[in-house]
Amino acid sequence: MNVDEIVRKFQQFLEASWQSVENALPLTPEGEHFRLDWLQANWEILVEAVIQPDGTSFLEFYGEGAECNGASSRVWKPHAEATHRICCVPKDGSEVTDLITGKSIEPQDLDFFCFGHWDGKWYVTHPPFNAVVLSGRKGIEFTVRLEDVRFEIQALDPYTDAIKV
Repeated sequence: MNVDEIVRKFQQFLEASWQSVENALPLTPEGEHFRLDWLQANWEILVEAVIQPDGTSFLEFYGEGAECNGASSRVWKPHAEATHRICCVPKDGSEVTDLITGKSIEPQDLDFFCFGHWDGKWYVTHPPFNAVVLSGRKGIEFTVRLEDVRFEIQALDPYTDAIKV
């Protein structure tokens, strides 16, 4: 299975299980912390562990990451540092457009952050997860259509990726 298939299976898992999690967790700040922990734990199990089953490589965290381990955004192995990131590339070599601004996004700004639902004005975090939220190099978020990108893995460069400019 390739990285694109693995990440899309995670998106499908979120679609299938989201309502159950919403029903189980209260709409409180504590419930939101548990939701973030649930997202990160499942990211580590269903994506990171499948892509790198040897347990020696670690992905950047999903979305905001977990809250359960203090300063770490990880659930399992909280002191592990990310060695790889999931990035997006245009699906057919075409340009990718930010849904919010309508502007084309530079290829270096296609770092995966999380899935969202595009409601026509903004993204929200609930199904159907038809959009991908990207984290740009200058701290800017972009939202693109899920169908316009495919997912790839990229090793982090400890020198250039230590501080995103």
